[in-house]
Amino acid sequence: MAAKNCKLAILFLLTSLSSFSQEIRVNKKWDELIQSIRLYPDYQIETKQLYPPVVPLEEQNLILEFDDLRNDRENYYAKLFYCNYDWTPSRLHDLDFISIYNEFNITDYSYSSNTHIPYVHYKFGLPTVKIPGNYILFVYRNGDQTEKVFESRFCVFNRLAEINPIIRPGQNTISRSFQQINFGVSYMNADVPDPLTSIHTVMSQNNRWDQIKSDMKPSKHDTYRKQLEYVFYDGEGSFPAGNEFRFVDFTSANYPGQNTDYLDRGQKPMHLFVMPDKPRTFDAYAQYNDLNGGAVLENRDYGSVETTGQYLWVHFRLKVENTLNQKIWVAGAWSDWKKDDKYLLHQNGGFLEGTVLLKQGFYNYMYLTESISDRENEIEGNHTETENMYQIFVYNRQFSTGADWLIGYTRFNLNQR
Repeated sequence: MAAKNCKLAILFLLTSLSSFSQEIRVNKKWDELIQSIRLYPDYQIETKQLYPPVVPLEEQNLILEFDDLRNDRENYYAKLFYCNYDWTPSRLHDLDFISIYNEFNITDYSYSSNTHIPYVHYKFGLPTVKIPGNYILFVYRNGDQTEKVFESRFCVFNRLAEINPIIRPGQNTISRSFQQINFGVSYMNADVPDPLTSIHTVMSQNNRWDQIKSDMKPSKHDTYRKQLEYVFYDGEGSFPAGNEFRFVDFTSANYPGQNTDYLDRGQKPMHLFVMPDKPRTFDAYAQYNDLNGGAVLENRDYGSVETTGQYLWVHFRLKVENTLNQKIWVAGAWSDWKKDDKYLLHQNGGFLEGTVLLKQGFYNYMYLTESISDRENEIEGNHTETENMYQIFVYNRQFSTGADWLIGYTRFNLNQR
């Protein structure tokens, strides 16, 4: 009996370890008092917070910022984890990818000033790593990793592979709802003994990790020139085209901006009502510039948004004749595109309404349904003319360590004006 119990215990342990090894690490938040998490490269430009957290190995300059609505300093720590190309945990040890002790106390903080909701603003410059690939930045409290706060993805790449996107817009009624992305990969500078098994590719649209295309098989392999070609004929490389994003400007609490219906200053925090929206499913395409779902935090009234930016309850309202018998969420990069209850619209009078606590700024947003693929844009419509930002990642598994190096990366805007 004891031997049998021992075998069962070992089997349970192996099953648990196997299950853990397959866990996909995602952008995740455990503490709802943490707001406005931003992880971006520290470029010397005003719009740097719009850039995805993907940097070259020789120029690592990522910055983390977030607010804690407790208004009392907490003792936060950060730790890095290395992941495989599919964001499952890697078997690498800390010293395989970082040269210093892998625990960092976040000590740069500032208290908010004259805000209706007091908060503490934190800032942290990420340490440099030794090898390219996928990383998780894990933040926890009091040096205790069981006191989880949030974790965020970022990537570091080297330039061993060159990626050449090939754009093929749809030409018929069905495909004009999609955008086809083909591409070529040249790995002349990389050590790739068997590219058909060791190279993995990933594509994303507007920095949405929830709708990536991954592990596409090459349509052509030129061993002499060390080139792979990815040309798709079955829609594998297609993304729903979507529409230009809706937007609202509340960078000023004194002079409400575009698409603001009204601002209730009598409440603290203030309540801002966005102009009522309607479905654009069958509307003709309208061209205008957007942020591809992003947001720029800004306070035009008092300067530094980091510590003077107000938090407001923002009311999004959608006027629909028929709710399509399914759930509808308001979404953007600021919500990490999550279909959580806090972004869900509810019936309120003649509108479907969702109320979200947001920091002062200029926000892009859209309405998502619970359908998948192009039907997710049932409220917004799909137009192949839409301007979207695409990223292509090329990984190469290292034979000696099993690490998935990110050997090539490109970012481009389709239909850029």
